[in-house]
Amino acid sequence: KMVRLIAVKGLQRAGAKAIPALVKGVGDADRQVRLEAIGGLGALGPRAKSAVPVLERALQDQKNFVRLAAEKALKKIQPAKAAMWKAKLTLKDAASEPNSAARAE
Repeated sequence: KMVRLIAVKGLQRAGAKAIPALVKGVGDADRQVRLEAIGGLGALGPRAKSAVPVLERALQDQKNFVRLAAEKALKKIQPAKAAMWKAKLTLKDAASEPNSAARAE
């Protein structure tokens, strides 16, 4: 884990050429590695547009921190779609709550 985490942090400083490796980090089994990779992509802003599909999938992550980081990164990459990213995150959160269907009625 530590080696992967250090590698992802190093990739964040490499700029746009690190996008493919950061995208791979978004799918890592370790939550902290996923968070760092997502943060790195978000820091690249619009240059990381090719990572949008992977970040959209991260909005479905089991870990809330990862979902929130993905939303934040997506807002930096495509700010015009901020409301859409928020809606997708809200839908995931509502679906994951045990009694969300009962509360919606």
